[in-house]
Amino acid sequence: MPYNPGSFGAGCPVITINSVTYKCNALNYPQTSDAVQNINDENGDYLNMFGNKGPITGSATLQCAASTTAFPTTVAQNATTGVFTATIGSNAASQNLAITSVSMPRASQGVWTFEIGFQKV
Repeated sequence: MPYNPGSFGAGCPVITINSVTYKCNALNYPQTSDAVQNINDENGDYLNMFGNKGPITGSATLQCAASTTAFPTTVAQNATTGVFTATIGSNAASQNLAITSVSMPRASQGVWTFEIGFQKV
């Protein structure tokens, strides 16, 4: 898709962080369950619970709308800066994700891209 300063084409996947919208060029967010927990409720009924052995993490390659677009920052302790909400998948619920890393931006043929790492909160 050619670079179009200030906007993205209709239907482009986007991620909004701290009120700034970025085009999402690539997304890596595995949603797997690592452990099945055999738990019964107080009535003895099986609950069919799933859990994860560690934090759920992912990454994304984002594109700026213009060369003046602000870059996101990593999550700050006890703050909403660096936290965004995303709905990933057609039947998924919204999830809060905290930015754990932001790469240095790079321009390729006028398009500014950078990568973020994030973790489910």
